[in-house]
Amino acid sequence: MTFTQQDELYASERKADLGQEILPEDLQSYVDDLRNNPWVFRCFPMVLRIEAYALKRDGSVGSFHKAKGAGKIEMSFSHLNERIVLHEVAHVLAAARYGSNAHCPWFARTYLELVSLFAPSVYPSLLTAFQEDGIDFECDTTEGKAIAL
Repeated sequence: MTFTQQDELYASERKADLGQEILPEDLQSYVDDLRNNPWVFRCFPMVLRIEAYALKRDGSVGSFHKAKGAGKIEMSFSHLNERIVLHEVAHVLAAARYGSNAHCPWFARTYLELVSLFAPSVYPSLLTAFQEDGIDFECDTTEGKAIAL
């Protein structure tokens, strides 16, 4: 997919709550618990594991390595909160299932679904920000790629 709405999405999500802080020593267990959730297991079975690292760096990233069936997130210490960790996990999951490599509608949809399930106190503010700012998270489900809730 080549459609990106990265700048718009970043601006929009800055209006949303961050959720709970995640301590560096708890990051991997947080991600493991998320990965082992029945919804994630059912909808993203190709993601066998997600390795999570808290690093002294600027910015955070998430990626999926198809040959290994594994995702990887690298988190800046300043980004260790539910919303931003889920943002990076959404990169892993959306890349694995939809081939998303940017902030396309499939990424935005996956991100919102993760937040609704794993950081429900953050969800209303993120959804409202996305709706107000026109972030596209409506996906063509006729392709057979819809996530079943």
